[in-house]
Amino acid sequence: KITLVDEKGEGGGWIRTEEEGGFLFEQGSRSCRPSGSGVETLQLVREVGLEEELLLASPDANRRYLLYQGELRPFPKGR
Repeated sequence: KITLVDEKGEGGGWIRTEEEGGFLFEQGSRSCRPSGSGVETLQLVREVGLEEELLLASPDANRRYLLYQGELRPFPKGR
C-alpha cells in the first residue's frame, strides 16, 4: 500500500497539462535523460521494472517548448 502526499492537493508534482487554443501544453521540465544526472534515475526505472513504460520524445521533434509563466519558451538545441 502506498500513500502519496502532495502539498498542492493533487499528485504529479511539477507535471501539469493545460489546454489553450486547441493545443496541449505540458508543464514541468523534470525528465529522465540517458546521460549525466539522469543515469541514476534510469537505473532506478530499470530496477523497479518500469523500463517498458518510458515514453521517449520523437526524434522528429527538433523544436521543443516549455510553457513557463504564461510564455512559450524554446528549449535550447542539444538539451
